Parts: sequence; structure tokens; C-alpha cells
Amino acid sequence: MQGVDSRQSERIKRMPNTPVLAAAEGLPILTSPSPLLETFDRHAHAYAVDSAAWTAVGDFEDAPQIWAMPEARVQCGRTLLGRDDEGKEIWQPSYCYSVESITKRIEERRDNHLSMYSGDRNKALRADVEAQYARVLKEKLDQFAAVEADRKRIEDECGYTQAMEAARGTSAVVKEIGNHRETEARGDQDYLQEG
Repeated sequence: MQGVDSRQSERIKRMPNTPVLAAAEGLPILTSPSPLLETFDRHAHAYAVDSAAWTAVGDFEDAPQIWAMPEARVQCGRTLLGRDDEGKEIWQPSYCYSVESITKRIEERRDNHLSMYSGDRNKALRADVEAQYARVLKEKLDQFAAVEADRKRIEDECGYTQAMEAARGTSAVVKEIGNHRETEARGDQDYLQEG
């Protein structure tokens, strides 16, 4: 992890605080007491840092640890595809990829099952079915939580979480530059409309 952090910091150190085009052309770094040029330099630097941070995230996403992570899913059913030549049933597992989809799938199955037991004489059966599906729901949610915890542990250990937080932070700075520009543009339009 130390190597990755130092690699990212080396990228940031090498970044010019001038527009990328000028650096690519080998032009000298512009330094001027002009507030406008200083603002351009700060914005170009913020964009370059943001780009490097997201490149680092991309590097982590290509890491073998990330590729080997278990997929964030839980099997919540299966679908009968048909039968083979020998008459054996062919089943395909069906998965849910979020707490919401797990809950929805189990509740739909429960409701379908409960629809067969209407009336007062089936109250005991309905209670058994509801208890059964409550257990199934808890089991599936626990399985999903375990997979998510394992994924989070792997992301933390390989440095992906830290890189993502850094990239989100640099994006917030760039977004603030954009918001500032939009505010100034609206102010200019208001000024032109008044005048």
C-alpha cells in the first residue's frame, strides 16, 4: 500500500499547475501576478489532480484482489429452463444484488404462498408460512451482509477504499469550481439584463 500511495503522490508532484496542453508542448510554466492567470492555474491543477486520483482508482479496479472479490449477490431462487434429453430438469439459479431486491423477492414469494391459505381455518398455516419466510429472509440478508463485509475488507486491505475517498474529495473540489463558474455566469446574465 505504501508503494501505491507514493506512486500516486509522484503523479501529483509531476503534474504542472498550468493547462495540460502547455505542459505537453513543453512550454514554460506561466507565472504571473495576474489574478485571472492564477485562477486558471489553480483550476487546471485541480482538474489534473482529480484526473490522477481517478486514474489511481482505475488502477485499483484492475488489481487481482478486486477481480477475485466475491460478487455482491445472493441466490434467492431458481428458474426451470426445461429438461435435457434424458428427462432431467435443468435449473438456472436466480440472484438478488441488493437488500431491497432480496426483500422484495422473498416477500413476493411469501405473498404468493399465503394466497393459497385464505380464510379463518388456515390461520395456523398462514402463521407457519410467514415464520418460514421470515427465517428465509433473515438467512438471505445475513448471507448478503457477509458477502458485503468480505468485499469491504478486501477493498480496505488493497487500498481501493482510500483511493476512492481521495478521488471523491478531488471531484468535490472540481465540482465546486463548476458551481462557482455557474454562479458567476448567472450573476453576469443578471447584470446584463439589468443594464
